[in-house]
Amino acid sequence: MRAMIFTLKVSLGVVAIAVYLAVGWVAGLIVVAVWVVGLLVAAWRTERAYEDFIRCPRGHVVAQYGVGRCGGCGATSEGSLWECAHCGAVHGFVSCPTCGLSVANPMFGR
Repeated sequence: MRAMIFTLKVSLGVVAIAVYLAVGWVAGLIVVAVWVVGLLVAAWRTERAYEDFIRCPRGHVVAQYGVGRCGGCGATSEGSLWECAHCGAVHGFVSCPTCGLSVANPMFGR
């Protein structure tokens, strides 16, 4: 009888470990898949952020580099329109010079 109970406990332990490993493997696969998708989205946004031009919602060309005025410190500088060269403020959007619509920073927006 003792041998039977011991065998039952061992087999339940083996089943529990097998279930844990199976669920852990699946959960690990899901975590890795989410990480890979996040990595691909970040690479896509970074690629868009380093292009010379992006388009506003109406399709007008908006330069990402040039002379701009910082909304935080008020400094006028040449360079990326997304980050102030003086105070380091990162801007979430700029206005289209043609129509005035907001264009989102590719690192934050769509």
